[in-house]
Amino acid sequence: MYGTACRLRVLNAVRDARVGLPLTMSQLEALSLPVLVARLMSYRQWLLAYRIAGVLRNVPGAQQPPQRQGAGAHTAVSHAGPPMGQDQVLMQWACAKISAASSSGSQVDDAQLKDAIVAKLKGCPNVRYAPLAAHALSVGRRRLALRLLDEERSPAQQVPLLLSLAVGSTGARAGAAGSSGRPGLDARVADEEGDSSDEVLQRALRKAIESGDTDLVYLVLFGLYRARSLPEFWSLVAVRALARNLFIKYCKAKEPELLETILTSAATTSSSVAGAGMAQMSAVAAAVAASYPPAVAAAELAGLHFRVALREEVRMCEQAAVGAGSAMSPAQAEAAATRLTVELADVAHKYGQSRDCAFQSKAVSEMAALRREQARLERETGQHLFYGLSLVETVRTAIRLGHHRAAAALKKQFALSDRRFTWIKVRTLAEARDWESLEGFATELRRSSIGWEPFIEAAKKWQAPSEYRARLVARLPDSPAKAEEFSALGLAREAAEVAARIKDTDLFARIQSAVAAGSPAALAIAQIKERFQFRTA
Repeated sequence: MYGTACRLRVLNAVRDARVGLPLTMSQLEALSLPVLVARLMSYRQWLLAYRIAGVLRNVPGAQQPPQRQGAGAHTAVSHAGPPMGQDQVLMQWACAKISAASSSGSQVDDAQLKDAIVAKLKGCPNVRYAPLAAHALSVGRRRLALRLLDEERSPAQQVPLLLSLAVGSTGARAGAAGSSGRPGLDARVADEEGDSSDEVLQRALRKAIESGDTDLVYLVLFGLYRARSLPEFWSLVAVRALARNLFIKYCKAKEPELLETILTSAATTSSSVAGAGMAQMSAVAAAVAASYPPAVAAAELAGLHFRVALREEVRMCEQAAVGAGSAMSPAQAEAAATRLTVELADVAHKYGQSRDCAFQSKAVSEMAALRREQARLERETGQHLFYGLSLVETVRTAIRLGHHRAAAALKKQFALSDRRFTWIKVRTLAEARDWESLEGFATELRRSSIGWEPFIEAAKKWQAPSEYRARLVARLPDSPAKAEEFSALGLAREAAEVAARIKDTDLFARIQSAVAAGSPAALAIAQIKERFQFRTA
């Protein structure tokens, strides 16, 4: 009943002489209310269309397309349009108002037109202003499009249109300047017609960053990169940390050459501008230098070069590991190593320009020095076993090959502590089962910084002969542990001698009981016992 009453009111309204649509109820049902609203909008009956659209959501079945009668009863009418609401009516009205204001002889001010449209649409929270801005741009109202985009709440719709506005303005301005030969005049005319393209680009970038959507930020960055020269692009991006970091991340993965160009320019240009003094520095250059200091750019550039140098070093090591048929010649390998060392020294110098990268500078400097020493060792020994190794592995390799002086020189040059160097040498000699060298190293040390226990443990682990282990145990100070070590080696007389010197009667008795009676060891222990008892008497 309510639906029928609403349809009757609609029929009465459209039969008015100002509308001129004398429809019957059957015609209305065949046409459907959404299609009627679309017809009214085409007749520019905006108010009536708006009111009928407001009724649609309350009339049962008003949004459903009408059905044909007869054999095709389940087939929808082909001209039945989509559901038509008040938001769509207001959007069509706003587009028509923009078109009318643009085509009329007297141009309506953009601010007044925008205020009039917003006043009508503010009651509809679901209305999007981006389509209105696109329509305003299509009829040549660029400034109106920018003003309408200020009301758009969706960055996903706002940012792409802002970007197209800025890029399109740049192309149009460049074309006009080329055709007229008066770039200054054309630029002033373009600025009078709307905001400058730089401001629009900055607004698009700011909105994309504020949205937190990295895809939008990348969209603006790539649009900026295509529309601007590299210095202009970097001056816009460098002052915004998120955009700058995202672009640097992309370049690291995809275009390292471009990143090197940008960082080199940022480091050198900012340094030269800073050297000229703040009075001569432009506002843009000052902002870029403050947001991305030359020292930071130099450190980032150093990191880029360092990664390139590491990749080159990996390639060299892989080629050195290949068979002789495809490996580099010694002369080529030495030249590549020299070149890499120079690159590392340059990286260390760039890191040194930033106080925050003192550790990186020192580390890369030491790495360059280590690579020089490794190249020298390979040249002197004729064995390509050193290059690319760490400091510890280099020292171990030198010790393993018997170049003990070279290992000592590396210890001194790179300030290896005595304890660490002793541990490295003991383990390396024990793994190589070079017991004579291990005993000689123990003899050289008047006093071991790590004690003598690591020597003995290494000899045990790698199964040193008993005579070498005995000589190492003899270096221990007198203690129950020394007596136990002698006893484990089957040297009962030496163990008993130690137990006697430390006056440990229980240990002495245990050692004596473990020896067969009447054996030479038993006789020697008995003699020691007599001396021991004589001393304690």
